[in-house]
Amino acid sequence: MINDERSLYFSYAERLKQPNELVPIITSFFHEDATINIVHPFNQINGPKGYLEHFFLPLQDSLQGLYRRDDIIMLGEFEGIKWISSTVYYVGHLQKLGWHKGLR
Repeated sequence: MINDERSLYFSYAERLKQPNELVPIITSFFHEDATINIVHPFNQINGPKGYLEHFFLPLQDSLQGLYRRDDIIMLGEFEGIKWISSTVYYVGHLQKLGWHKGLR
């Protein structure tokens, strides 16, 4: 089962390299009730719509040539809950300030 979940995550990460298709990629990967924990100051975001609205789309709008680099990926189960954790870097050229508007 771990190999299936790993393949699912790698497929998701590879698809994110197509920035014009972010919305369907993210909404099909995350359950609508998923809790998504990302870097401070965003911290915990609820659901794929929140992830897109408060993090990903403002980031994409602010960085020209945005790309994602996955460095460390871990997955497993703890107390009956499946999780995936990854260290990811988003890289691009700052084209305008505005990413901070997604902060709560």
